[in-house]
Amino acid sequence: MERSTKILLAIIFLGLLLRLWGIGSESYWLDESISIYQAKEPFLKSMELVKEDTHLPFYTILLSGWINLFGTSETATRSLSLIFGVVSIYIIFLLGKKLFDEKTGLYSSILLIFSAISIYYSQEARPYALFVLLTMLSFYFYLNLLKEDSWKNKSLYLIPSLLMIYTHLFSFLALLVQNVYFIFRNYKNRKKLLHWFSLQAVLGILFLPWVNILFKQAQRTTHLSWISINFMKIYYTFFDFFNHLAIFLIFVGLLIYVFKKYNIKKRDNLILLGMWALLPIITVILYSLFFSSLYQTRYILFTLPAFYLIFAWSISKIPKMYGTALLSIILVISLPFIFIQQSSLDKDNWREASYFLKENTRNGDYIFIHPYYHQYAFSYYYDKECFAVEDFYSCNFDRHRVLSLNWLASCCDDNTKLTSTNEYNELRYYINGTVWLLNIRPQLYYKNNNLFEYLDSRKNLTFTEEFSGIEVYRFE
Repeated sequence: MERSTKILLAIIFLGLLLRLWGIGSESYWLDESISIYQAKEPFLKSMELVKEDTHLPFYTILLSGWINLFGTSETATRSLSLIFGVVSIYIIFLLGKKLFDEKTGLYSSILLIFSAISIYYSQEARPYALFVLLTMLSFYFYLNLLKEDSWKNKSLYLIPSLLMIYTHLFSFLALLVQNVYFIFRNYKNRKKLLHWFSLQAVLGILFLPWVNILFKQAQRTTHLSWISINFMKIYYTFFDFFNHLAIFLIFVGLLIYVFKKYNIKKRDNLILLGMWALLPIITVILYSLFFSSLYQTRYILFTLPAFYLIFAWSISKIPKMYGTALLSIILVISLPFIFIQQSSLDKDNWREASYFLKENTRNGDYIFIHPYYHQYAFSYYYDKECFAVEDFYSCNFDRHRVLSLNWLASCCDDNTKLTSTNEYNELRYYINGTVWLLNIRPQLYYKNNNLFEYLDSRKNLTFTEEFSGIEVYRFE
C-alpha cells in the first residue's frame, strides 16, 4: 500500500471518529423531528408531507429507507448524514487531486476533517451533508466532462446532478456556477455549447415532475419569514466555515502571498473554484437584500469544499516544512472549537424538557407549546404514539391536555384561537388551574411571543426552568 493511501485512510478514519463523537448525545430539534416525522410514513404519504413543506424529496426518501432498517433513534438517523460526511472526505481528496495534485487532495481532506461546521452537519438528520456530497460529485464528473465530451461522462455527470437538484433548492446555484464557467471556457465553440445546454435541458426535463410543486412551495412565504440578513450573519458564515476568524485571515493572507510569489498554473481551475465559492453567496446576498431573505449559512454549505480546495492548493504551493507548520497551527486553533461544539448543548433539549414535564405535571394541568409547530419535537419525546399519527395536535390534546395557539392566531386575548382542541377552542377556556408554558427560543420568535405576557397578567408565575433553548414556566 502506498504511503499516500495510508495517510488518506488515516485521515478518513480520524474524520469518522470526530463525526461519531457525541452523535446521539443531543435530542432532536425542530427541523430534525420534522425530517423523522416525514420519513417514517409510507412512501406516498411521506411525499405528500414533503410537498407541503419547503424542501425537496431525495433526502427524505433515503432517510425513510434508513429508518426502516435502523429505527428512529438519534444515533441511528444521524448516522446517515455521518456516512455522507465521511464519504465527502474522500471525494474532496479526489477533487483536489484532479484539479491540482495529490498533495492538494490530502491537504483539502485534512481541512475538511477538522471543519467544525462539517462535523456538525454530519451529525444532523437533515439534508445538508448529503447536499455537500452530491455537489462535490457533480463537480467531479463535471471536470471529466470538460476534459472529454463523451456519453459516459455525460451520464456520470447527470446522475449526481439530478440527485443534487432533488435534494436542495440552492443546488441550482451550483448549476449556475457550472453554466457560467462552461460558457466562459467555450463561448466560441458552438458545438460544445449545444451539447452542454442539451444536457442541462435533460436535467430540466427530469426535474419537471417537481416544478409545479416547487411553485406552490414558493408561495408559502410564512415558512421563510424567520430568515433575516445582516452584516454579522455574513461575518459568522466565514467564521463558521473556517472555525475561527484567525484561520480565515490566514487563508486570505496566504492566498495573496502565493499569487504574488509564484507563477500560477491551472488558473482556469482556480477560477472555477473561486466561482463555486463566491458566486452562490453573492447571489443569495443580493437576492436577500433586494427581494426576500434566504440567507442561511447551512443553505450555502455546499460552497465550503471550494474554499477548502483553494486553501489546500495555496498551502501546497509553499515549502513542505512551512505547509506542515501551517496545518499544525490550523489544527491547534480548530480543536478547541470542535471540543466546545461537541461538548456543549446547542440543540433545543426536548429530551430533558419532556422528561421533566412527565415527572412534574399532574392530572388536570394544561401544557402550552409555543410556537405551535414545536409540537413535532415535543411529541417525539413525550408520546411516540401521538408522534406516529397524522393529527398529533389532537392526540396530544386528548391524551395529555397539550395546547398550542392556532398558526393564524394573533396573540393574545381571551378569544385567541387554539390548535386542535374541540368546539371550545379559545384561550379563555384553558387558563383555570395549573398551566405550563414551554416557550421556545423567544429571542428567535419575538414576533409571536405574547403568550407569556397574557398568562403572566392573569395568573401567578410559580416556577421557571430552562432546558437549552426551551423555557418552562408554571402558572397557578
